[in-house]
Amino acid sequence: MGDLEGGSEEETSRGIQNMLKTFGLFRKKRRVKHRDTDRREAQTAAAQISTNVIISCEAGEILQPVRGKIIPQEEIPDDLFANAILGKGVGIEPEEEIIVAPYDGEISFIADSRHSIGITGSGNMKLLIHVGVGTVAMNGDGFTPLVAIGDRVQAGQRILKFDRSKIKTAGYSDLVVVVLTNSDEYKEVKLEMKG
Repeated sequence: MGDLEGGSEEETSRGIQNMLKTFGLFRKKRRVKHRDTDRREAQTAAAQISTNVIISCEAGEILQPVRGKIIPQEEIPDDLFANAILGKGVGIEPEEEIIVAPYDGEISFIADSRHSIGITGSGNMKLLIHVGVGTVAMNGDGFTPLVAIGDRVQAGQRILKFDRSKIKTAGYSDLVVVVLTNSDEYKEVKLEMKG
């Protein structure tokens, strides 16, 4: 199952722990230290705010966090995501290397391997943005979070940089997966395929 397959026992354990953190089963908040330049860039970056809604429910709308072609969830090459085990969502074939916040909220999770970020927004929407398939094995190489756990973010604010060429060189897909992890808490979740 993607990040959880074929790795060492330690990588598998870390991957499962990260997924459980996404669901809020681990409440421990850990501050991630960043270089001053990364923080300044995150605070002063004038990212173009996407107006393309990719997921919506009664709690609100989730905007596209990176430009690119949207693909249906069932076509994501990772069973964990394709089978909606972590919630409903979409894949995006990225055209750029910056992830922006898809709504106003709080950073609730950053994977130790820095390839995925969780954001909690209005109506308690819990979103996971996962860059790449199998990229947990890269141990953070090529990924630079621009925020820390607990930071408040605004829609369009830059939150993560990633290096597509490093991902491809390592032999992984750079597909960005966006999943509403608590989608089962809402009566209707709509996935939009235009982008």
